[in-house]
Amino acid sequence: MTLPDGRPAWLVTGYEECREVFQDPVFSRAQADGVPPYPTLGGLLLALDGERHRRVRGVAQRGFSAGRIARLRPQVEALAERLLDLMVAGGDRAELFGRFGLPFALGNITRMLGVHDADYAQIRAWGDGLLATGPDAARRSRVAVEQMSAYMGGLVAQRRARPDEGLLSEVVARGDEAGLTEPELVMLAVALIIAGWETTAAAIVTFTYTLLTTEADGGSAYRLLCRRPDLIPGAIEELLRTVPNSWLDSQPRRATADVTLAGVTIRAGDLVIPAHDAAGRDPAAFPDPERFDVTRTPNPHLAFGHGPHFCLGAHLGRLELQVAFAALTRRLPDLRLAVADEDLTWRTATTIRCPEQLPVIW
Repeated sequence: MTLPDGRPAWLVTGYEECREVFQDPVFSRAQADGVPPYPTLGGLLLALDGERHRRVRGVAQRGFSAGRIARLRPQVEALAERLLDLMVAGGDRAELFGRFGLPFALGNITRMLGVHDADYAQIRAWGDGLLATGPDAARRSRVAVEQMSAYMGGLVAQRRARPDEGLLSEVVARGDEAGLTEPELVMLAVALIIAGWETTAAAIVTFTYTLLTTEADGGSAYRLLCRRPDLIPGAIEELLRTVPNSWLDSQPRRATADVTLAGVTIRAGDLVIPAHDAAGRDPAAFPDPERFDVTRTPNPHLAFGHGPHFCLGAHLGRLELQVAFAALTRRLPDLRLAVADEDLTWRTATTIRCPEQLPVIW
C-alpha cells in the first residue's frame, strides 16, 4: 500500500507479526492518529503512547478488572431481562439493534459512569460523529469530541464536588491523585463512555445475524446454543475471532525507527496497519481457520488487541456478550430473521460494521 504522500503503508496479516506490532513501542499510535480513512482520536486513550498512556490508563484500569466486572453480572443480567420483557410485550417481532443491542450496551456503561438515561440519544449521536466516515468525517469527529468533552467535563466537576459510589467518581479521585491534568481526565471519561457501548451494541446484532445464518450441528448455530447454553462462552470467542467489528483494520501505527518485521525492513515514518481480523484466520495460529467452531480451544484471537493497548473494557465486553446471548437463546429459542438476507442494509456512516437494522421474529 502507498499513502497519498507517497509513503509506504504496510498491512500486517500474520498472527505473530500483528502481536509484535501491538506490543512493540517502536510502533507509535499517537504518530499515526487520524491517518485517512481512520478517525482522529486526539487525546483519547487509544491515541496515546508510552508513559502518558500508562499513567492515564492506570487511573481507570482497576474499575475494569476481572473481579470488579464479575460483580456487575446481576445488574447486567437484570437489564437484559428488562429489555427483553419490553421487547416481547410488544408482539412477536422487533428490530434488535434499537430494542435490545443499543439500550443494553449503552445502558450498562452509562450506569457504571452515572450518566443520565435522558442523555442516551445525545451520547449516541456523539459516538456516531466520532466514528464517522465520508468526506466530512474529520470535522464531525472533531465536533463530537469537543461537545462530548464539554459534557463530560461538567460531570467530572460534579463528581469532584459531590462524589458517589460510581466508577466516574473513582476515576476522578484516582486521576487527581495521579496528577492527571483536567484535559487528560476529561478525555479519559470521554474514552470510557464512547468505547463502552458502540462496538458491543454492534457485536450483539452482527453476532445474532451470524449465528442465525451459520450452520452448526444440523441446524443454525443459534439453535445449537439454545440446546447447549454451556457453549455460549466459546461461541462468543469464535465470533470475536471470525466476525469483523469494523470496516477498517486495527488503528494504524507509525514506525518511529527502522525495524525488521517478518524479514521485511520497515523504515522510520512508514505506516503499519495490524490486520487483526486477517490474523484471526492465520493457519499458523488457528488450525482449519475458516471453520466456525464454538468448541475451539485455545482461541487466542486479537479482537481486543494485545500489549499496552489491549482493550480496557475486554472483561465488560465479554460479560455483556455472554449475558446477552444467554438471555436471547433462553427467552427466544425460535428467533429468526424477519427479512431476507439480501434486504439487509449494512451501516457505512461510521467505521463500526453492523446492519442498520436487524428485524427479527420469534
